Amino acid sequence: MGVAPFLFSIQNDRIYIGGFVYAIFYAWKTVFLMIFYLFLFYILHKNKSTDTIQTTNKYSNKLLNIHH
Repeated sequence: MGVAPFLFSIQNDRIYIGGFVYAIFYAWKTVFLMIFYLFLFYILHKNKSTDTIQTTNKYSNKLLNIHH
């Protein structure tokens, strides 16, 4: 019920190996892409996080390495 119908072809209580291999490949591809996009998001946004901090203390600016 919870499996997409194009992933598995069931006949005589057996799963065709082609659909199973495709399902495994599709799952691993999805996991890899999710991890890759999270890593890319982290790399692109890690340097922008300090710019959003509003501070008026000059020592805080020096500590957070904010250059205007």
